[in-house]
Amino acid sequence: SGGSIVLTGNGVLTLNDNVTATGAGTVTLTGDNANTALANAVVVNQVVGTVSAANQAITLKTGTTSSGDIEVGLITAGSGTLTVRSEKGSILENVAKTDRLTSSGTINLTAGNTTPGATKVGTSTATRIHTDGGTINASAGSGGVFLSELNAGTLGTLTAVAGAIDVVNETAGTTLTLNGAVNAGGANVTIASLGDLTQNAGATVVGGSGGSIVLTANGVLTLNDNVTATGAG
Repeated sequence: SGGSIVLTGNGVLTLNDNVTATGAGTVTLTGDNANTALANAVVVNQVVGTVSAANQAITLKTGTTSSGDIEVGLITAGSGTLTVRSEKGSILENVAKTDRLTSSGTINLTAGNTTPGATKVGTSTATRIHTDGGTINASAGSGGVFLSELNAGTLGTLTAVAGAIDVVNETAGTTLTLNGAVNAGGANVTIASLGDLTQNAGATVVGGSGGSIVLTANGVLTLNDNVTATGAG
């Protein structure tokens, strides 16, 4: 009990069952450690099963110069930090669309860590990355950031390099909170809550040159800092 799990594939790392760490054990999963994958190749493929840790860190990542993508399913870190990081690729739902990334702590989603390019977190409003988080941070390239938060999550820093940022929550009566800067680098920002939507001080929202901003709450919408659309926005 308490041992960590480290799974590393020089090629594709495919998960067809559960990966479970107990006690103080962390989980680290790496695909394309040899850094040979071509762009758009999936190098960490969570087909079925759950990756879990008992309030400890979980990390899914590519090799340090890999161009590969990561496809996620069910991942549960308790209160531990949950990190998904692709260096030059994207972060996508698995084919079965069973993804749900859960941590009452922090969820960090970084697509195109070294080379943003056209990378994305999720691919569209129909294929979002699903979270159940305490605080969610996400960054991508021009492919944008598309998230669906289950409950009353807090959005930390959300960044896309000339890509859309589109976030919804799924549960009425809950509050979606903006607590970090949101910047789409020239593209559109859309954030919608089925309950309340609260922007904390310091959580600026910028659509960039020509980017529109749409903030919607079925309940109360509270703004405590700047919301800025420039250019033709």
